[in-house]
Amino acid sequence: MRLTVFTYKPCWSLPDGGFGTDGGFPLQMASIAELFDATTLWMPRRREDPPAGLARLGGSGLEVVQVPEPPGRGALRKIILLAWLHRL
Repeated sequence: MRLTVFTYKPCWSLPDGGFGTDGGFPLQMASIAELFDATTLWMPRRREDPPAGLARLGGSGLEVVQVPEPPGRGALRKIILLAWLHRL
């Protein structure tokens, strides 16, 4: 069985070609990915330099698909989000 996850949790490209994010999200996704044959994780990509202490995203059959981060902040971002999703 396959799982696709769409999240607003931002990710950054790591120097070794992998992907990372902060907090416990990578551990949670690795655990969930173990339950499926394949897991695809769609995440917004931050353009700025990655912060220190990122945890690597990985797991059994886990694929990360980076999409450009939607523009704006706050209420403006929420309004723009529908047009941004349509672009994908």
